[in-house]
Amino acid sequence: MNALKHAIKNAQPVGRLIWCPYCGATTPGSYDHYLPAEKFPEFAAHALNLVPSCTRCNSIKDDDWVYGEPRGYYHFYRDAIPAAPFLTVSITSDAAVQAVGATFAVQQAGISDPEWMLLEAHFRQLKLIELYDSYSNDLINTVLRSARSHITAGGGSAAAFLANEAQENADLYGDFGWRAVLLRAMSAHPDLVDWIAWL
Repeated sequence: MNALKHAIKNAQPVGRLIWCPYCGATTPGSYDHYLPAEKFPEFAAHALNLVPSCTRCNSIKDDDWVYGEPRGYYHFYRDAIPAAPFLTVSITSDAAVQAVGATFAVQQAGISDPEWMLLEAHFRQLKLIELYDSYSNDLINTVLRSARSHITAGGGSAAAFLANEAQENADLYGDFGWRAVLLRAMSAHPDLVDWIAWL
């Protein structure tokens, strides 16, 4: 089993497994049986049934894989993530306390009803919006500090730097991965220079 898990990890594109495929927010430290091993023992050691995951997602998903009749979670070897703007972010800032925050939302955005049922169930059951909202403060702070270092070292504009970072994330995790969505929104925000000055 260890050799199989090692082979699964090595088969992924470089950099893909920095983050858990289920949530995209934490480091994968376990392997989820997409079809629960207890219910489907014949697939317990099948490579397509072992999905690298963080312990949080693995624990939440546990032996569940359906939500009512349809499936309740994406299978990241088999399912295509919709190429539609299903994840959005609203950025707010308060000059009085010099703070920046973000609030995420998920929307159907032209996605077919069957695809939307799966995506919405996946987000709801794994509580991804709450997770992204809670992780966004640290990411915002880290990214603003990186942009400041970039400028201090003689780099170009902060907006171009963040747009490039957004694209790097999108290339690895999709256009609507939460980091790409947040970085893209920050790069286009008119108050970006002020936020960096607050540091």
